[in-house]
Amino acid sequence: MISRKILILFGVILSVAGIGIWSNLHYSAPSLDDILAGDPPCTLPLDGEYDKSAAELVHYQAEIKDPYFYAPCPISRDLEKDIISRFKLIGFDDEKDKRQWQDILQNMNNNRDIDSFKKKIRDFIVTLIKLQMEGSSRLFGAAGSGDLLAFTRIAICDEVAIAHHHIKGGLDPVIGQDYLDNPVLEVNKQDRILFETLYRSCRMTISNAFRYTPCTLTRVSFYPSDKDWGLILRALKINTKQPNEVICTYKSRS
Repeated sequence: MISRKILILFGVILSVAGIGIWSNLHYSAPSLDDILAGDPPCTLPLDGEYDKSAAELVHYQAEIKDPYFYAPCPISRDLEKDIISRFKLIGFDDEKDKRQWQDILQNMNNNRDIDSFKKKIRDFIVTLIKLQMEGSSRLFGAAGSGDLLAFTRIAICDEVAIAHHHIKGGLDPVIGQDYLDNPVLEVNKQDRILFETLYRSCRMTISNAFRYTPCTLTRVSFYPSDKDWGLILRALKINTKQPNEVICTYKSRS
């Protein structure tokens, strides 16, 4: 009798264990989009250039049909100007079409908090997402969106480099710090992990270096791994499908 009870108990344990293993095998972890889904639409963006002859920006619609369609939201003029400036050659005394050295020094010497760096990098990354979306070339032009995509990858790393020189101890002691004699910006553990991940995601590249402007061949550009990309999006609270921030509704004019 005792042996029979033991066998029954053993069978129940095996059944429960089997169900648990089966559930784990068939369970898929929620994606980032699932985690961030349901965010209410942002206010309708009023700034930014797009091909108004092809489409009209309208209020976000949860369900669409022709002539309405989804596409990346416009990119603000000021943000686009900032991104492009990061790619330009350094200039002095207001040289035309140059990135002014005095502006760089002022940026380096300004007292900035970590949130200002996070906001700027977040804006750049949202722009990067828009430019990689289907439909971006239709609204922004194939050549223009392609160039701005390359500039944005560089702008992200540019801002990370400036943050490195503000943060106490820097992001990587191996590369050292200059321009600031005594960096004092303190960051918490979570923000340090974020910025170290951003720094790790800035990689050496020669891609298209010859196309844009006279420069040395090697550049640093933002190419995170899939794992780091997910961490960055979570840390900066970026929803890749955020209505009226990333994805907008347009009415086709054709």
